Amino acid sequence: MFPPFQRLVLSCESESSPVLFQLQSLYAHLRGSSRPYVNPLGLLSVLKTNTGAAVNVKMQQDANEFLTSFLQQLEAEINNGKQHDVEAAFARALGGVFSNELVADGNRYSERTEPFHYISVAVRDKNTLVSYTWDDDDHGDKHAMDTHKRISIQTLPECLILHLKRFEFDFETMQQVKVHDRFEFPVELDMRRAHSGHYYAYLKDPHASSWYEFNDTVVTPFDPRHLAAECFGGVADPSGEKKHTPSMKTHSAFMLVYTRRKPTLALV
Repeated sequence: MFPPFQRLVLSCESESSPVLFQLQSLYAHLRGSSRPYVNPLGLLSVLKTNTGAAVNVKMQQDANEFLTSFLQQLEAEINNGKQHDVEAAFARALGGVFSNELVADGNRYSERTEPFHYISVAVRDKNTLVSYTWDDDDHGDKHAMDTHKRISIQTLPECLILHLKRFEFDFETMQQVKVHDRFEFPVELDMRRAHSGHYYAYLKDPHASSWYEFNDTVVTPFDPRHLAAECFGGVADPSGEKKHTPSMKTHSAFMLVYTRRKPTLALV
């Protein structure tokens, strides 16, 4: 598991923290044991359910429910230990903040932020992870304003955990059913902030009608026939042949500068 999290757990004082102590013991056995597996019974024996009862290892529990309960108990012990530097490190490692945004006609905007340890992502009728943050149009009734719903991640943790919602409750059978819809996700996830990146410029020499790319200390000739591909943004592969879900270009124009062309005076 996430090495920085292991180092964080092993650096904690765990004298009066049973969950921390058992987790430290589990990590120590994983590091030092030559056995192909380690029995987690010691850790499971000190964990509690939401009702305060001991965890029943013979009863199946959803992984996201177990993760929520485990992280809450672990965070409570860290906070009770008054180890403020560890609290901050734990928050950076696994804690994030996402934003629920509503944008309505007339430039009306509302935002609600929520902390998270993991994010639940719908699988039903969704093809890829990209669709998680897409706008969801809500037209409502004819008297209400059209609104657009959007989810964005405001603060990223060092370890981002995504829970794919593969189980739904079927009200016809009154049972949990598994969603087998195809859902694609990348091996690496680009989560750079929108204000990260690099600025450069394409300029036209008004005297020679030549174009140049100004990229920091490097200035090179530029073919204006490539202007659309380099500056307009949009889909990287419009044909969609390379991927099931076309990716978007990461480079596009941000500011446009036009200068007035002076009229040519005719000699009489």
